[in-house]
Amino acid sequence: DGANDVPMIQGAHVGVGISGQEGLQAVNNADYAIAQFRFLAPLLLVHGRSNYRRTSKLVCHMFYKNVLQAMLTFWTATLNHMSGTKIVVDYAASMVYAVLYTAVPVILLGTWDRDVEPETALRAPRLYRSGPDDRDFNRVVFSQWMAAGLG
Repeated sequence: DGANDVPMIQGAHVGVGISGQEGLQAVNNADYAIAQFRFLAPLLLVHGRSNYRRTSKLVCHMFYKNVLQAMLTFWTATLNHMSGTKIVVDYAASMVYAVLYTAVPVILLGTWDRDVEPETALRAPRLYRSGPDDRDFNRVVFSQWMAAGLG
């Protein structure tokens, strides 16, 4: 709200400034700015939760994609008796791979990934616990993605 909150906002992992009567110092130094305190619940419970889930899936997918590509190279080289044969012969095929495994998942994840409606997330704040409890991104989840890439 005011200038006295600036050090606290700057020291936080994610700072949220609320524009108020004391000026705009907090808002100017924050990562996110909201006009009223009532917007904090949707920011955390809906957008924060969705962002954490999507980021977790995206990180796992990117590592999965790279493991999959490395295994493709390994098995192709093994089956071709380490002859140096290229996997992708032309430039267009490599672009198709890049688009299919890099751009399309990001677009689909950002637009279609919704496990609960925003109203449900607001009514059930316990759903937010999946982030602090590391349910969407932990060693087990990451290992499952890597095993899928190796398989």
